[in-house]
Amino acid sequence: MIDVAVTIDPCWEGEGDWQTSLTKAVEATLDASPFRFWLTLPATAEVAIQLTDDREVQLLNATWRGKDRPTNVLSFPQLEREEVMNGAPMPLVETLFGDIVLAWETCAREASEKSVSIRAHAIHLVVHGTLHLLGYDHQTEQDAEAMEGLEKQVMESLGFADPYTLEGAN
Repeated sequence: MIDVAVTIDPCWEGEGDWQTSLTKAVEATLDASPFRFWLTLPATAEVAIQLTDDREVQLLNATWRGKDRPTNVLSFPQLEREEVMNGAPMPLVETLFGDIVLAWETCAREASEKSVSIRAHAIHLVVHGTLHLLGYDHQTEQDAEAMEGLEKQVMESLGFADPYTLEGAN
């Protein structure tokens, strides 16, 4: 079972029910992956999502990645790839799957540039971040194509346009 804990800074308020939307995004990402079994394990695995601002994300990015600038999304996996694949240390104990952090100003600017809603863009970034928690990356062209393919599939299942086109709605 997956529990999604969403912390929302005031800059993100007024954009609707983030808890429900982001929970659906995490669950749909797991469901589209080879790791869907995490959805039905008896113990809880938590994904913590923080919707914050550029200042906070810049601090995290500088501290953990050595990049002193804001970015749209950061993911902090708490499990090794083998643990994700095997469900370990599940199913007996509660597990922290990982953290995802989004920056309001960067997300809002990117959404405007792509002509999509902040909700659609944020949901895409949570799908992207969840895939990172599952061990996916985009270091090679082949890995990037696989990851983007899953992102497109999940976004479509949630009723959103292809996130890699410059046009879109929602």
